Amino acid sequence: MFFLSVALFYFYSEVALKVFIWTFFLTGLFVWIAGRQAWHIGASGLVYGLASFLFFSGIIRRYFRLIALSLLIVFLYGSMVWGIFPGIYKNVSWESHMLGFFSGVVLAFWYRKEGPQRPVYEWMEEEGMGREGEEENGGLEEEENEEEESWRVK
Repeated sequence: MFFLSVALFYFYSEVALKVFIWTFFLTGLFVWIAGRQAWHIGASGLVYGLASFLFFSGIIRRYFRLIALSLLIVFLYGSMVWGIFPGIYKNVSWESHMLGFFSGVVLAFWYRKEGPQRPVYEWMEEEGMGREGEEENGGLEEEENEEEESWRVK
């Protein structure tokens, strides 16, 4: 959990505290609602939530540094995937694992527009390789072009 927390607060510093707290509470809430009547003790749901947030957030944002972090998470924590299935590990709260994983996916989607974003460089704009869904600005007036490009990295 130490590495996941450090990675979260280093790469996603703008939303890290919100993601950490929401992962904690969402996982607990989901386990309280959907978990079987058993003991659900520990922070494993939080670990699964942070790992899935870091993985899916890098994939959703499609920024090469965050994708590299996603691959590192898979390399270090990839074997954890077996913990979300029932019956693999006896006497383990697989519900906490599965619902923590689900919480991380939900939060990665929820915070996809906050925090680090894939930059768009000038050379990408010149070749028409801007963000997906954008069209060329040929017909727009000068002031509209300035407003639209004010958010881009130059």
